[in-house]
Amino acid sequence: SSHLGPRHLGSSPAQLDTTDRSPPGSVAMGGPCMVDGTVRPELDNFKTCSFEIDGKTWPSAEHYFQSCKYPNDEAHRESIRQAESAMNAWRMGQRREGFNTQWDQISVDVMYKANFAKFSQSGEFRRVLLSTEGPIQSLDGNPFWKTWNEVVLERVREELRDSKNEQLLQQRIELMDAWRSAAKVGTAEVNAATASAAQRVAPASRPCATSAGTPLVDSSRCWCWSRLRLCCDRIARRFGASSP
Repeated sequence: SSHLGPRHLGSSPAQLDTTDRSPPGSVAMGGPCMVDGTVRPELDNFKTCSFEIDGKTWPSAEHYFQSCKYPNDEAHRESIRQAESAMNAWRMGQRREGFNTQWDQISVDVMYKANFAKFSQSGEFRRVLLSTEGPIQSLDGNPFWKTWNEVVLERVREELRDSKNEQLLQQRIELMDAWRSAAKVGTAEVNAATASAAQRVAPASRPCATSAGTPLVDSSRCWCWSRLRLCCDRIARRFGASSP
């Protein structure tokens, strides 16, 4: 299906295909995460914090995320930035006028950018995130953002570590790459990428598309080739050589 309309209005859509058909307030928005058996409110996108992006200070990841839906309306973006709470910012982000029609293709990347800034710039939030080890479980009840918030946070956590698990980090990057390619194709592909990401496994095939959304090459061949390259790289690192 086409991604021409502002279907994805909230950071917690009620359906796996990211269409938010529920009225505002009918589903729990945001929420902390469970890691290592402990609830971590600092991992909530709605948690008040302070970080800078593009020369402006943002009071939560959700404020920044919602503002990015309106790239050509600086006044509304600023109103969202100054919203009294993250929930108010979310509500202001439901306006259809001026909505970015390409939002479905960038939303996860925007959330990643917000969270990387949040955790890299705040010593306390960074300390909490890096003190965790196990899988991150978002308590958000909506499948799409539950999954991608987890993947984003696990990627950011690994990127900020002094001693990185390169294999885990590479897998999280690949999962986001698979979503990005899927978002250029359609809802079914996004659903498949999200379902795979929820299990932290690569999709059986990954769609390869141009910026216009048309297939560039056969998806199974492209994905298999990328997997082969990854395996060669891992073998090469193990034996101290470089892959061709």
